Amino acid sequence: MMCLWDDWSIQLFVLLGFIFQIVLAVLGSRRKISSADSTRFFTWASYLLASYFATLALGKLTVVSFNKSEEEYDTELKALLAPLILLQLGNPDSITAYSVEDNRLSTRRVLNLVLTFSFVVWILRRSWKTSIQMTLYFPMLVAGIIKYGETIWALSSVYDENTNLKQEDFDEETEMYSELTDFRSEIPNLEIFLKAYFRFDCLKPHLADWMKQPFFLKHRNKLIEQSSPKEIFLITDLELGFMYDVLYTKAPVLYTGCGIALRVIGYLSLLLTLGGFVGLFFEKHLRDPYVIYTFGLLIGVVLLETYQLLKLFCSDWVIVRSNKLLKNAMLLKFLKLLVKCSLKKERWSNTIPQFNFLDFCQADRRPWLFRILRFFGMAEKFRKRWAPNSMRFPEYLKGFLLEDIKKFETKRDGRPFRKRGEWSLGIHGSVDNLKWSIEMAFDRSIIVWHIATHVCYYSCHEKTDQSPSLSVA
Repeated sequence: MMCLWDDWSIQLFVLLGFIFQIVLAVLGSRRKISSADSTRFFTWASYLLASYFATLALGKLTVVSFNKSEEEYDTELKALLAPLILLQLGNPDSITAYSVEDNRLSTRRVLNLVLTFSFVVWILRRSWKTSIQMTLYFPMLVAGIIKYGETIWALSSVYDENTNLKQEDFDEETEMYSELTDFRSEIPNLEIFLKAYFRFDCLKPHLADWMKQPFFLKHRNKLIEQSSPKEIFLITDLELGFMYDVLYTKAPVLYTGCGIALRVIGYLSLLLTLGGFVGLFFEKHLRDPYVIYTFGLLIGVVLLETYQLLKLFCSDWVIVRSNKLLKNAMLLKFLKLLVKCSLKKERWSNTIPQFNFLDFCQADRRPWLFRILRFFGMAEKFRKRWAPNSMRFPEYLKGFLLEDIKKFETKRDGRPFRKRGEWSLGIHGSVDNLKWSIEMAFDRSIIVWHIATHVCYYSCHEKTDQSPSLSVA
């Protein structure tokens, strides 16, 4: 058993790291549209374990003994795993950071890249011998450096955007707004994507001293004044999608000229490695388990990169970036198809979590599970986590919500937000009767209004058909 572990432990760690990379590639983008606990847990676990197993494999490679005899080819196969591990540490395109705080660690990731690259070069140097098989190291190493470098570039780009406005910025935004207001295109619904991107580009609250938002706020609102509730929510969905991509994925760097060029070079390097491996190893040592394992792993890596490359060219960012190239007939047909398919995508879970405070307080705290959790001091944390219930967000509520927002903005009349519920009550003429409920302490006010909502919901439950908005109270 120990001999089997010594022979295959490195390969096992690399394989586990690759499996978690696949999970991240799929669930990383799924996390944008789903708030399910299972999705969040598997994404979080894979995010941590992928780099953990890759680091373990790299650590074992630094102490493994390499046989440099001409007859042995295991040395080349084991050493080839080193740049492959560097590729795995780069993370898939769909997730560079699990939380916003991870974006501030780009400097540390640069140091990690330098150290990891040094270890990889040292491993390759230890295993080096004069043979044509060693040429496979170079394209794989290029792909690994590009992949890891993209992750660092994406992490650092989140907060490194220049916040100082120049005259060119004003001209660019004004030109883009003019194109949106006088939109003429052969592609239906393309303006929805452009409006969403314009609104996203004007509002970046994660950047300190961002000056575009107050200057272009009136333009942001004008873009959706004449839109239907369905279009407004779709534009908002797209806008939030752009925000998510900037904060948690490689989108800010991939959809640039340099980013696309690097991705193509990295992909071609992987294909070159796979082709060279088939020619140098696979045909001569077809039945060797190490060769079969490495070949299967390379096939999996190439397929994963192919999947990510296809997603790269089928996203909302491509639609926005290609807007100025509509004179090309082939691109025009491609964009028509891409816009049509993109509008059918699921962009969020379309559910609302509801927390019933009264039911939470009256719930039975004595089940055996909570007694066990209470022993570890985790009972209340789990009760709060399990208490909310999710329900579908009905279409008719979108119209009600936008109507109330317009009434509120009319009532506010551009004044700063210095009132706490008074304007909302004024819309319905209830300020005199209910003003006491918003003048008390904020936490007490929340409890009072929660109880009032609870009572109103159950007392008017039989009238739900006449007033459908009560069903989501």
